[in-house]
Amino acid sequence: MTKTIKKITVDVINFITLSISAFIGILIQANYHMAHKADTFLVYGFDRGFWNNLHVISTALFVIGLIYHIVLNFPAIKTMFKPRKKHLPKGFGISRILILVMVVTSLSGIISFIFNIAGEYQIRFHFLEIHDKLGIILAVIFLIHFAQHFKWMLKVIRKSVIDNS
Repeated sequence: MTKTIKKITVDVINFITLSISAFIGILIQANYHMAHKADTFLVYGFDRGFWNNLHVISTALFVIGLIYHIVLNFPAIKTMFKPRKKHLPKGFGISRILILVMVVTSLSGIISFIFNIAGEYQIRFHFLEIHDKLGIILAVIFLIHFAQHFKWMLKVIRKSVIDNS
């Protein structure tokens, strides 16, 4: 498998896993946080615990894919963060923002989880609120990032189909 095919495969997997995570996060937020439903309230036949677990699993799978994505694209990512780089290629600005928002969103989710285990529910609530709002922003930024690379992805897919037929 060529490096380009690996990149496109990882990109598609990341898109799917983050889409699942974002959908479930919004589902949890809309049905439990905003609607103030009990944790035992069923949404599509499942309670909050199920949705939380699925959110964490899909996010963990995304993080694994993200690490692989970073490894495959490390030269370009390194270029994004070089000091005094005046003219970045198209899409690098949104990629910088994506990385920043992703890190803060992840940290706020992890911190809220830790405070939940510690029994500090009020502090957990504040971090969870931050996580929820940033999660929505993250999903929008991710879609912009994905859209910026979509033309490249189609080109690679077309080329691989033509080369393999």
